[in-house]
Amino acid sequence: MPMLKNTCHERYAQGLASGMKRIDAYVAAGYSRSPANATRLAHDPRIERRVHEILAVSAERAVISRQRIQEELACIAFSDLRSAVKWTSIAVKTSIDDDGKPVMTVCNQVEIIDSGKLPEAIARAIGEVSQTREGSLKIKMHDKMKALELLGKDLGMFVADEDRPPDQPLTPITKEMDPAQAREAYLETLKATPERVAKITQH
Repeated sequence: MPMLKNTCHERYAQGLASGMKRIDAYVAAGYSRSPANATRLAHDPRIERRVHEILAVSAERAVISRQRIQEELACIAFSDLRSAVKWTSIAVKTSIDDDGKPVMTVCNQVEIIDSGKLPEAIARAIGEVSQTREGSLKIKMHDKMKALELLGKDLGMFVADEDRPPDQPLTPITKEMDPAQAREAYLETLKATPERVAKITQH
């Protein structure tokens, strides 16, 4: 449903969707203060549909944003430095001793993988690449432990079992709801994990 042609109606619907009281949204939309008219307009089918649409779109965006954050944290949390840097030790003959035997010296080699060959997830886990005065490259990954901590907290993994609330099913936003119910369902969606959201979107 597109924006309402009546700009006052559109502002009123936006106000209701944002959580404003009916009378406050009514006045903010440009109308004179009238609780009765505010209630009557709130029950207008066009307003109700528009409020539900705004809330549904907001809920979808919130889920996508949360998923993106979780994906970024996962890239950092589960990154493996060996995918960005290779290092090894090799024995190199540096001289010959008095008995004619080779003298071996252990040399360490470090190789940074070309940026064009890095896996996407590893590239996103790299925090900084710099060059020293001698011309060598230094690579710094994002804080792995911090990412694990944030991801674990978001998924509720660090809550004691006895303190963990039961995983209640989410309420889909439907056209039969009034604006207050729809907003409550939307706020519930913001707190949900993508797995819980998927259960209602598949219906």
